[in-house]
Order: sequence, then C-alpha cells, then structure tokens
Amino acid sequence: MEFHELTEIFPMMSAEEYEALKADIKANGLYEPIWTYDGKIIDGRNRFNACREVGVAPKFREWSGNGSLVSFVVSLNLRRRHLTASQQACVAEEALPHYEAEAHEREYAGKTPVSYLTQGRSADLAAKDFGISGGYIREARKLKREAPEVHARVRAGEISIPEAKREVKKSEREAQRKAKATAGRTVDLPPALDLRPGDFREILKDIPDNSADLVFTDPPYGEEYLGLWRELAEVAARILKPGGLLVAYSGQEFLPRVFDILREHLTYSWFAGVYHTGGHIQIWKHKVWNQWKPVLIFTKGEEREHDWYLDMYHGVKGDKAAHDWAQGEAEAAYYIERLTDEGDFVIDPMCGSGTIPRAAFKLGRRALGIDLVETNIEIAKAEVLC
Repeated sequence: MEFHELTEIFPMMSAEEYEALKADIKANGLYEPIWTYDGKIIDGRNRFNACREVGVAPKFREWSGNGSLVSFVVSLNLRRRHLTASQQACVAEEALPHYEAEAHEREYAGKTPVSYLTQGRSADLAAKDFGISGGYIREARKLKREAPEVHARVRAGEISIPEAKREVKKSEREAQRKAKATAGRTVDLPPALDLRPGDFREILKDIPDNSADLVFTDPPYGEEYLGLWRELAEVAARILKPGGLLVAYSGQEFLPRVFDILREHLTYSWFAGVYHTGGHIQIWKHKVWNQWKPVLIFTKGEEREHDWYLDMYHGVKGDKAAHDWAQGEAEAAYYIERLTDEGDFVIDPMCGSGTIPRAAFKLGRRALGIDLVETNIEIAKAEVLC
C-alpha cells in the first residue's frame, strides 16, 4: 500500500526503536491500527513495515474525512511520539505546505466563507496543532534554508533550535575570522603599531625596564589563570615607567585574589567599571544578573598626572565576529585618551583581536599588542584596515 506524502513530515523510528516494535508485534500482534485515507496510509509507516517483516497481518482503519487531515495526522503522532519542542518546530515547518494546500482546497470548494489563510498565517495554524509558537516554526524554516545540515541535527533531536542558532553564528564568526586572518597576513603595519604572536612573558623580555606608560589588557578570568595575573603584575612592575599604570579588565568571582596578587607588585589606584551594553550576564552559581565588568587600575609607585575620567563607563559592544571576548574599542579609547598622552607607549600583553593597541594607535600613541594565538594577531592586523 502507498504512503501518503503527509507521513513523510515525521521522522522514522530509530533502528533500536524499530527492532523493539517488530519484537512486540511478533509477540503480541498489532494493537494500534494503521490509519488510511483514500487508498493511502496516513499514519503507521513503521507499524506497516514491521508487520510485513514479521509476518503479522496488519489492521487498518479509515479516516472519516471530517475536518483537517493535516491536523488529524499531527494529533496522532504527537500523542505517541516524544519529540522535543525543536523537533516539533522542524516537523511543523515541513507540514506548512500541507496546511497551505488544504486551506486553498477549502476555499476553492466554497467551504470557508472567509479566506482560511487570512485567519492566520500557515505557521500560526501549524503552531496551534503542535502547541508551539509560530515564531519557533519560522526559526526552523530559516535554519533549514540557511544551514540544512544543522537543521537535520535538530530534526533528529541531537540539538535544540537555540543551540543550532548558536552553532550557526559560531560558524559564521569562524568563517569571518578565517577571511580576516588571511587578509591580515599581507598587511604592512605602520611603525607606531607593533602586533606580535607569542607568549608575552617571552616577548616582553626584550622591552627595557621603565619604558611603558600604560599596560592595558584583558586577561582570562578563570581560577586556573590566577598565576597568569601574577606574571602580568611582575612584568608590568618592571616595564612601566615610575607612575605608569596597569589597567586590566577582570571578572568578579576571583576579584579579591586578583587584588592581592596585583598589590604584591603594584600600588592600588582605583576600581572602575564598564556597563554591559548587550544586556546582563547570568551568573548561575551566585544567582546574579551581572551588568558590568570591573576595570582595575594600579600604578607603579606614585601615580602620574592624567586627565579626569569616569569610573563607570557606558561602552559599546565589542566585535565578537573578530574575537569571542572582544571588548568595545570606544571604552578602550576612553581610558587610553585620559590616562596617557600623545606619543606614549601602550602595551597589551594579551590583545586578542587587537582592540586596545588599535585604539591606542588611532589616538597617536605607540602601541604593542601580543597574543598567544597567531590567528588573533593576523585578525588584529586586518582590523587595522577597517
């Protein structure tokens, strides 16, 4: 018997589930009948195939024809299957043409005085049957169009739509970074801007004592990186001029320990911050909606003269296409402009995609950026052209 095209919108059973179904039918017979309509199977592909394989005569039941065939098939499958909301959205998206075709048939047959389609978009009609939002179905459609391989994984129940969207964005960012890194290999930097791949602990050995006006950086925040903070403080204490400043972004969780480490080598100046412009970050461990990032300011000896600055700055979102943890260039420029003078030497030992050295260079400072990942440096070079 032929399968109705509607049956194809729902995924087949997994091999393990199908073998279990065959064993059950062989031992106990077929409990649930196979639904048919107009000579075609509308529900029960797996049961029909299993019956043929184990030699059990299938039982059939004809649909009455009353109401919506699409809604009927959907209700049968949702009642039995354990599909996630994301899987349901994918299936609903595949059912949309059937909803639309059914609507037109009703309209042309004169069964509906007001156009069926004007009473709700097809996605909204499907959403009602599936018990999910029309917007979620439209996201599944967009995902299928733009990333069919990822969509297939959602449909199979391997990942959710939100996870798929993050994966697609990540892939897009990686493609952009690869293109920028390739372009960066051919960039000739101006004399006042130096970008080097490597470990700052090695590279900065070549920087003379008391030669830098500002060390401005964004170290990683995890507990496992506290030793890196100590090495940063040691290097800064050596290369900074008397009165020079260390400015560093920091997370909040290990802030007391970071303070203790920095105070071993430098003098505390101030505790500033930058508001997150893209909304808050959820810190699940402490049940905190975090809306700002600390900016720690330490000095080598007595603090040098500099301009007034706000200790809480409303910046702009960093270029995450260039680096996952990129900070905003505007906030970097704000602190550089007020804490240094034109011609001063600014060093970022962990520069990522080069936000801080690029901002310093644009402000007429001499800048050195270092990063352990060579691709980041190549991207940083490409960003100079932007």
